[in-house]
Amino acid sequence: MNFLKFTINIFIIPLFFISCEMEFEDEEIVEIETENPDNNSTNNEPNLNKWVRCSDFGGGSRSEAVDDFWEYEPNTNVWTQIANFGGGERYSAISFVIGNKAYVGTGKKSFETFNDIWEYSPSENLWTEKSNLIGMSRFGASTFVINGKAYLGMGENGSIHFNDFYEYKVNSDTWEQISDFPGEKRSNAVSFVINNYAYLGLGSSGYFDFYKDFFKYDAVNEEWEKISDFNGNARNNAVSFAIGDFAYVVTGQNNYDYYKDFWKFDTSKNTWLEITNFSGEERASATSFVIGNTAYISTGIKDYDDEKDTWVYLVDGSFVSFEKYEITKDDNDNGKIEPKQLILVF
Repeated sequence: MNFLKFTINIFIIPLFFISCEMEFEDEEIVEIETENPDNNSTNNEPNLNKWVRCSDFGGGSRSEAVDDFWEYEPNTNVWTQIANFGGGERYSAISFVIGNKAYVGTGKKSFETFNDIWEYSPSENLWTEKSNLIGMSRFGASTFVINGKAYLGMGENGSIHFNDFYEYKVNSDTWEQISDFPGEKRSNAVSFVINNYAYLGLGSSGYFDFYKDFFKYDAVNEEWEKISDFNGNARNNAVSFAIGDFAYVVTGQNNYDYYKDFWKFDTSKNTWLEITNFSGEERASATSFVIGNTAYISTGIKDYDDEKDTWVYLVDGSFVSFEKYEITKDDNDNGKIEPKQLILVF
């Protein structure tokens, strides 16, 4: 079963207008443990544990169709519920951000699949229905944004998997079909954008067909190019994010195998490098978001058990600040944020 991702992807929207960097007086600097005993990497990347646990997700189970939405405030480490999604309950939907608005659509509930698209205004806390996707209804689709245009494709509808792709223009609220994804038809892949190029890969097309190939999309010339395969195990329902010229892929599953390995992709070298393992439990169908140069991972599923923990990954040169919190250690020697006093974490 494909589990809900879209319900908390949306909380990144209002946070695009909030800086993680704040001015403080008399900051307490807290160092994080630099060894990760769970890391099994054999490369030359420094073995640094840069994962810190934040407040758990405030909502309920993500393993069924829901319509609640939540916002995360990084400066106070607090989750707040916002207006429910206007399209009704569902799971395995998509989301993307253009300008000051967020867009959510497609997905599945019971035996019904959707092709509707909704726009969310953070300033009004309001949902507005937009033009439907012109392709078939689907769930487990992929999406990305380049130069103010959204691209949506792939996914599945029952036993049917897709490789078609569509471009969405916000100003005219119109969809146009573009070149098909050249790889195998699939759902639950990952995507990221670096320097106005999109990268798509992983995913599955059934219970036994899992993929590790990746492709690069040039929106200007509307061309796809095969690039280096992912170096980890083939999987679906992983999460990805991009910071600067690097992309990161983590978690996911292959049938009954769940993962927490963490990979960094260098676009200039077209190479994958395994780095510090994710400090939470293995899982699939988590969500990720980036604020400034700081990435967060939250929720997910493992063996039908919901995960509600939220983690921040500190990339070299970045920091995250919290008001009235301090770092402690759990039984596995991972950093955890607890209420106490003002800190600044590097």
